[in-house]
Amino acid sequence: MKLILIKDVKDLGMAGDIITVKSGYGRNYLLPQKYAVMATKDALKKIEAIKVDADKARNAKLEENKAKLASISQMTLTFTRKADENGSLYGSVSEFDIVEAIKEKGLEINKNNVIIEKHIKEIGDSEVQVSFGSDLTATVVVTVVKEEI
Repeated sequence: MKLILIKDVKDLGMAGDIITVKSGYGRNYLLPQKYAVMATKDALKKIEAIKVDADKARNAKLEENKAKLASISQMTLTFTRKADENGSLYGSVSEFDIVEAIKEKGLEINKNNVIIEKHIKEIGDSEVQVSFGSDLTATVVVTVVKEEI
C-alpha cells in the first residue's frame, strides 16, 4: 500500500515522504490516526505543501522545546521523603515525580523526556537530564530532603 505521510512517524519517515507499508498497518493505524493519506494523483501534487507545513510545525515545536529547556535548566526541584537514619529513602523519586513537579511549575513534559539511570533513593542532590531529542538536553537539579517527624 502506497501512502504519503502527513506527520512525522518515528522509524517510518518524515511528513511528505512516500512510503510503502503493509495494507493492514496502513488501513488500521496510519490512516485512522491521520498520520498518512493514500498516494493518489491529487495527493502527490500536494507533497510540497505537506513538506512546507511539516517544516513550519517542526520549527515551532523546536522553538517551544528550546524555551521549555531554558526554563527547566533554571529549576531546582525539591522533594520531601521519609528516610532512615542512613539517608536511604523508604520510597524513591521517579520520572513521574519529576514530571509532576515540573508540571506544578507550569511546564508540560512527558515522562519519556526525563532521562534517569535509576530512581533516586537517597537524600541529597542529584542531576537529572530532560531531553527533547539528541541535541536538546537540559539538566535539572533534584534535591531530596528528609521528612521531619
